[in-house]
Amino acid sequence: MKGGEKMKIKTKEWLALSEAERFMKIYQAFVKAKLMS
Repeated sequence: MKGGEKMKIKTKEWLALSEAERFMKIYQAFVKAKLMS
C-alpha cells in the first residue's frame, strides 16, 4: 500500500511539473509574440 501511495504522490508531482512547464512555454511564446509586434 505504501509503495502505491508514493507512486500516486510522484505522479501528482510530475503532472504539476508538466503543467507548469506547459504554462511557461505558452508564456514564453506569448512574450515573443508581444516583442515581435
